[in-house]
Amino acid sequence: MGREGNMNMKIRREILQKLVIVVVLLFIGIIRALLSDVFLTPTNLNNVSRQVSFVVITGCAITLLMISGNFDLSIGSILGLTGMLSAYFMTLGIPLWFSIVLATLIGTAIGLLNGVLVVKLKIPSIIATLGTMYAARGVALVISGGHSIHLGLGPHFTLLGRGYIGPVPISLLITISILFLFYFIETKTILGKYSFAIGGNKRTALLSGINVDAVVILLYVLVGTLTGFSGTLMASRLGVGQAMVGGSWVHRR
Repeated sequence: MGREGNMNMKIRREILQKLVIVVVLLFIGIIRALLSDVFLTPTNLNNVSRQVSFVVITGCAITLLMISGNFDLSIGSILGLTGMLSAYFMTLGIPLWFSIVLATLIGTAIGLLNGVLVVKLKIPSIIATLGTMYAARGVALVISGGHSIHLGLGPHFTLLGRGYIGPVPISLLITISILFLFYFIETKTILGKYSFAIGGNKRTALLSGINVDAVVILLYVLVGTLTGFSGTLMASRLGVGQAMVGGSWVHRR
């Protein structure tokens, strides 16, 4: 009975914490609406939704990674590298969708590298991803020559970042789809349960038969993949490939 009571208290505490966050966000929104006549306009809400889509998409994957007790400091550099590469591939005459796939796969490869460094070589996640952060940024600067890539991109480069399906931005539809997908993964799948188990007690998860190494590597791969895709989406939104995009993401976290 005591254990059940403690469990109910824990659930109520978690619900209260989420409600506090919602209330604070609503309060900030109300204050901003009172201070500015354009805050709640459709145009501003549209711009804000497209602007935060990159953060939301990347955050979906990195949330699971952080739940498992690991970190990834390289996401900003992956974002800059893949966005720049998607533009660079377009200048080589590679079709838009293939450019997006190639750039995203490069993000996947970096995520896999991060997972191998952390899991197989036993390098602390902060140190390992700090190294790949600088490496990815360096590669992006070398390939781009330190310049933005904005010529020869073709008329369809901005389709994902600026395009619409009816009145709804394509980037917003993608963001909502990925958000619901990862909510389902986190709450209804084995991967989500394993992530919580590993983050709660790695040794207990291992003794319970969970393949901790495989799960952590998979989480890093997911982070790299979604960050890579976010990079292409941001480049499409900006209409230019820039190696230094995402440079402040580490400091935000």
